[in-house]
Amino acid sequence: VKILELLLYLDAVTVPEDDDIRPYFYRTQAEKVKSIRQFLCEHISENYTQKALSQKFDIPMTAMKSCFRATYGEAIGTWLACYRMSLAAEMLLREKETGIAEIGSRVGYDNAGKFTEAIKRMMKLTPSEYRRERGLKYEK
Repeated sequence: VKILELLLYLDAVTVPEDDDIRPYFYRTQAEKVKSIRQFLCEHISENYTQKALSQKFDIPMTAMKSCFRATYGEAIGTWLACYRMSLAAEMLLREKETGIAEIGSRVGYDNAGKFTEAIKRMMKLTPSEYRRERGLKYEK
């Protein structure tokens, strides 16, 4: 009878799914990931590999990647690409006199063609089209 009760109890108990378990990170890891994000924001025109960031901030690569994703909701590369594009979009609208290649360079693209391709992929418009079409709405 006791075994049956135990089996019924265990059947009623739900085990949390892996999605429900939040990963644990040491405070030092979380602080280093915040420092990495701040560093990337301050050095947006420069390109760093994840390995270089891991070494520079003395955090294991796997911990850095998983902590960054848990803290900011996306991978480092994805976050950086979105940040660069939003910054570039703002510059395209605010700095009308600045050339597109110059803006691309300031947000970390060495090649104007790659910058144009990245903007087009994200914004569905070339930088010139974005500046022309969104600039009218921005001025109003």
